[in-house]
Amino acid sequence: MTDAGSNSAPTIAETIGVSQGTVRNRIDSLEGDRIIEGYRAHVNFERAGRRNFHALAVNRDTDDLRRIGTTLSEEGIEIDFVSCESEVVEVTVESEAPIAKMDVSEAVGSGILDEEPLVISIRRDTEILTPHGDTTLQPDDLVTVFSCDGVTDATRRAFSGSSDEGP
Repeated sequence: MTDAGSNSAPTIAETIGVSQGTVRNRIDSLEGDRIIEGYRAHVNFERAGRRNFHALAVNRDTDDLRRIGTTLSEEGIEIDFVSCESEVVEVTVESEAPIAKMDVSEAVGSGILDEEPLVISIRRDTEILTPHGDTTLQPDDLVTVFSCDGVTDATRRAFSGSSDEGP
């Protein structure tokens, strides 16, 4: 069987002499029957302007992590494994939060945010941002935070501005 993955539905339709709709319907049917279960993207990060690629795989099943790591290594991606009792949470930056209108490195440098939690993404309106040290956190940002040791109350307070210690 020939790999037709790089061909568009119109190209396939023209090659075999059927309509584009027929090709799309057949692909939909194969996906529905789980004969086609996914697609593999080959991304040229250099051409995309992204030289740094970060993948976060969090799972207690080491077999899954090993499989993911092997697959990424086969693609030439360097892997750093972290084994820990991790936690990933989403927090909204409140307008009165200490971290609001600060960049990530400033928040760490001033002690508002510990060095251990990792800010891994920011949803701002309809946009998903990959944060860097100079990324400013804005009120209403939905921030995804990863921590090996669990996200502490102090970290949550940095985003909420609440001084309430809770129950």
